[in-house]
Amino acid sequence: MAESKAKSEPAKESEAKREAREPRALSSEYHKARKQLMLWAAILFIWELVGVDLDKAKEAGGNAGAIIGAIKSPQAVPWVLLILVAYFLFKLTVEWYQCTAQRRTMKAAIVDFRSAWLVAFLAFALYVAQTVTKLQLANLINYDVLVQAFGGASSGLFIVETFYYLPQMILRAAETKRIWWRIIGATAITFLWTGGNLIFIHFKLSGGVNWTSFIIGLTIGGAIRFLFLSRSIIFLGLRKIWS
Repeated sequence: MAESKAKSEPAKESEAKREAREPRALSSEYHKARKQLMLWAAILFIWELVGVDLDKAKEAGGNAGAIIGAIKSPQAVPWVLLILVAYFLFKLTVEWYQCTAQRRTMKAAIVDFRSAWLVAFLAFALYVAQTVTKLQLANLINYDVLVQAFGGASSGLFIVETFYYLPQMILRAAETKRIWWRIIGATAITFLWTGGNLIFIHFKLSGGVNWTSFIIGLTIGGAIRFLFLSRSIIFLGLRKIWS
């Protein structure tokens, strides 16, 4: 008995040292929730992007027609998908915060978690945009729309980054006057970039500014920058210039 205890103690010590060196992996429950979230968010996204004419699908017959014909309220399908995405997004967040704090500080884990949030956000955003505008996004995609969406997305990146860090920089402005130059520079860059995008779109594209496409791009770009906001690129760049 004494020998077995003596053998088990070094094993426990080595295991404790290994855990101290390497944070415990994200839990299996977290991975299950993430898998379900990505699945239902992808289904919702494809359902909304491609669009499904339920009446024509019923008339087509076959297995798909029989399944859709058996659904008593087919218009409720997007609502069911929305509820599933919302539930698994909640479940993912709960499981995330039950993982070890050390693992949650690792960049790979953070990217994994936030990318799942981004996919769910895009699915929600597509549903809301198409419901409000009564338009099918896939039918509207062309060169002009892509350019305007890209311009909006890049502007969203600058706007969210600048105004997220702006209060922090203002609080630190009392330390040195150089920070005020960074604040002025970052704000000016953001407004110039956004204004430049709008001017380019207005004069270069035949239809002028399509505010719907631009705002959708702005929202997506802002959401991406907010979810993956770890450090300020603009303020750090200006710091190197005016250090």
